[in-house]
Amino acid sequence: MTALPKKLTRAELIDHIVEKFNIHKTVVNLLLEHVFDDIKKALAEGRSVELRSFGTFEIHVRAGRKARNPKTGEKLVTQDRGVVFFRPGREMKTRVKKVKKPSGNPGAQTDRASIRDAD
Repeated sequence: MTALPKKLTRAELIDHIVEKFNIHKTVVNLLLEHVFDDIKKALAEGRSVELRSFGTFEIHVRAGRKARNPKTGEKLVTQDRGVVFFRPGREMKTRVKKVKKPSGNPGAQTDRASIRDAD
C-alpha cells in the first residue's frame, strides 16, 4: 500500500528557506509571520491577495440559509458569512497537473470478493 505524500509544515518551510538563503531561523520565522498576518489582515478587510505565479486568495460571501438545530429541532436562519477561496495561478496549475495520483486508495473499502479469493 502506498502512503499519501507528507504535508509540508511551516517548520519545514522555514528550514528550507534557512538552508537555501543562509538566514537565521528567527528572522525567517518573523518574516513569514508578517507575510501571513498581512494576508489575513487584507482578507479580513475584504480585499483579495494576488501572488503572481502562485495564486489569489479571495473572500466569497456565503448567503445565509434556513437551518434546523438537530438537537432541539428549532428552526433558525444563519447569517451571511465570508469564506476564504484560493484560485491557483497559471504556474501553480501547470506544476500540479504533473502530479501523479498514488496507486491504490488506502481509504477505500476493501472488496470482500478479493479477500475471499486471497484465501
